[in-house]
Amino acid sequence: MNAMTGSAQGEKAYPSLELEYIPCELCGSYESTFLRWIRGWSVVRCVRCGLVYVNPRPSERVILEMYQQDWASQYLDFYLGKIEDDIRYFEEEYLPKIGEPRRSGRFLDLGCGAGASLMAARRAGWEVYGVEVGEWARSLAQQHGLNVFVGTLEEAAFPDGYFDVVFCKSVLEHLYHPRRTLREIHRVLKEGGLLVCVGIPNWDSFAIKVGIEQFVGNAPPEHLYYFQEKTIKRMLEEVGFTCEEIISG
Repeated sequence: MNAMTGSAQGEKAYPSLELEYIPCELCGSYESTFLRWIRGWSVVRCVRCGLVYVNPRPSERVILEMYQQDWASQYLDFYLGKIEDDIRYFEEEYLPKIGEPRRSGRFLDLGCGAGASLMAARRAGWEVYGVEVGEWARSLAQQHGLNVFVGTLEEAAFPDGYFDVVFCKSVLEHLYHPRRTLREIHRVLKEGGLLVCVGIPNWDSFAIKVGIEQFVGNAPPEHLYYFQEKTIKRMLEEVGFTCEEIISG
């Protein structure tokens, strides 16, 4: 479907982007109420379950091309410039929490970017794997000797119960079908394995209330979903996870 989205208030519109109207990812309902425009994109709330999402939105082909081509030119130098800081942050902030019940095993970062988490986990003794959709990730992985699959998690087709830990930072809100990907994560995790999701945008957060338009990369079309504690908990539980902890910001 070719369409155009934009507001009567004169915000930016995005013509001819193969936009499509979708049902709710969480409950399948087509009933939603309009919430607000964010940079010319319509953000709605599902009437039935409350999930907040962008509708209409670009096609999956457009979204993948955006990350395969545009992401590197816009953000890669920035992340490469602070990779040592990111490695230290992962070592200090996340590894202790992951390592309390688990000291080694297979570690997967979904949306591994420049590879900071993989390098930190490898230093700590984990067998590390990454998944990233952009072709640019292949050369980075080769430079650092990292095992990174270029494509989606579903395309990677890892064996059942292969990983002890799956980590994803600032990922779920970008995914075209987060519920489908969470189901795939559940499949590739061992029984008793740990999923760590951080940086998920909270629709109830102060940042969104004061103006999400001010945060580069924190708006559509990069972000397709905005969760709340009840919606992310329901999505996780419906694909088989038990929520051990949710920290809202």
